[in-house]
Amino acid sequence: MLTSFLSLVVNIVLNYLLIFGNYGFPELGVEGAALATSIARGIECVVVVGVIYRRRYPIAIRLKEFFSFDMAVLKLFIVTAGAVIINDILWALGQTVYSAVYGRIGTESLAAINIENSFERLAVVGIIGFANAATVMIAHKIGQGKLGEAYSDGKKFYKVSFGLALMLAISMGLFSSKLVGMYNVDENVLRLSKYTLMAFCISFPFKALSMTKMVGVLRGGGDTKFAMGINLIALCRIPGAIFAAFYLGLPIYIVYLATLAEEFLRIAIGMKRFVSKRWINKLA
Repeated sequence: MLTSFLSLVVNIVLNYLLIFGNYGFPELGVEGAALATSIARGIECVVVVGVIYRRRYPIAIRLKEFFSFDMAVLKLFIVTAGAVIINDILWALGQTVYSAVYGRIGTESLAAINIENSFERLAVVGIIGFANAATVMIAHKIGQGKLGEAYSDGKKFYKVSFGLALMLAISMGLFSSKLVGMYNVDENVLRLSKYTLMAFCISFPFKALSMTKMVGVLRGGGDTKFAMGINLIALCRIPGAIFAAFYLGLPIYIVYLATLAEEFLRIAIGMKRFVSKRWINKLA
């Protein structure tokens, strides 16, 4: 966490220096932003690796150990983590398709969705962090053999994530005009941005519940294949977005809201799986 914070500070400072050419640095614009990100990530990597080997953590392995595998562990990793990797690749491809769809609606719509995404990412990353923490805690309880506590904790995580997301969604909705007003764009883009942000606020508590279920609880229980199967439902959003945008000619905020409709189906299927307790797998 501390290393990530260091990387963030370095990135912000270098953005300020390299994008605008402040304090004698070259004015590189968007190339400066790319360079700043690369330098910050490089520093982050050096610090993490340095701390690992200086403190002799268990993962401070020698060079030859990078190429030696325990086949039993490798097989378990592929079976369990492979579904997570495939799931995240498909998710990334889906986001790329959505960006292409939004861009073809028009430049104003693309600008609006980018403005909305800047606030959405801030909200979603908090829930992803919460879900990842839930994964660790759920897996820890299962590894200790405390299966009942793992199930009970899962229910608590659902309640907390929904409550936090609801409060954040209400706050963002109330101040949506001021948030999008920070951008220097024309009135129509601001209007579209505000409505798109409101659409996100409506869906966010349910999105948070779905993310906690799949990224947090089900993955923590080792039920990665089922979680991937549920996420494949999200691919149905792509034809829906294309139909809403190009055949119905709906505005960007309605198209965006339509892409989130499947969250309710994923929540229903995921909750049924949770109650069955079949997601609890002791991998260690």
